[in-house]
Amino acid sequence: MRRNKILAIVLPVILIGVAAYVLLSLTHVDYAAGVNGRVTDSQGKPLESVRVTFRTAKPVYKAITPVREATATTDSLGRFGLGFLSEDGEVPYTVEFQKSGYQTLTLSGAGSGSHHVIMQANLKP
Repeated sequence: MRRNKILAIVLPVILIGVAAYVLLSLTHVDYAAGVNGRVTDSQGKPLESVRVTFRTAKPVYKAITPVREATATTDSLGRFGLGFLSEDGEVPYTVEFQKSGYQTLTLSGAGSGSHHVIMQANLKP
C-alpha cells in the first residue's frame, strides 16, 4: 500500500518532467536575417537601379524556401531591402552593389544589417 502511494506521487512528477523536456526541446526560434538600406553617389544623390546581391554560406529562408543568394534593385530613392528568416541569429553574409559606371562595392555583416552605401563613380583615364 505504501509503495502505491509513493508511485502515485513520484510517477506524475516524472511524467511532467519528461513532458516538459520534450516540449522545450521542440521549441524553435526564428531570427531575422537580411539587409536593407540606401545607395547614394559621392554627392549624396540616390542611385536607382543598383543591383544588390546578398550571399550567405548558410541557408536562410524566404517563407519555407532555402536561399543562399538573392538580388534586389534599388528604387528611385536608392532604397533596397532583402529580408529572410534564419535558424541562426548571426548568419554571416556579403552584399555586393553593382551599377554600370560605378565601382563595385562588397560589404560583409552578420545577422541583419542596415547600410548606407556610397558608391564611387569609375574614373576613366
